[in-house]
Amino acid sequence: MERQNDQGIVAYCIAHGFLESDSEEFFHVGTVAIFGEVAPSPEAELHVQKGREGISYLQGDEQSLEDLAAANDVDVKAVCEQYKSQVTLGRMMAKNKAGE
Repeated sequence: MERQNDQGIVAYCIAHGFLESDSEEFFHVGTVAIFGEVAPSPEAELHVQKGREGISYLQGDEQSLEDLAAANDVDVKAVCEQYKSQVTLGRMMAKNKAGE
């Protein structure tokens, strides 16, 4: 469910101006290409929603992004920026697929 939570966190980061507006779309493209689609379920949706609220879910533990950032001596923007490489990968995958 961490992937679903990450999808929500990307949306949170967009809403706070830390990632580009199309980042959620391309993050999804990349994760689906690598890991496959996650079947819809109430649990999956809950993890997306928690991410959208700024709650990180990792290995069964929940923590606000603010607390996660503080524990690592960074700000929330730095946490959000860690998703940029996955978004870029998704953009490249979408571009390659469009060129097929």
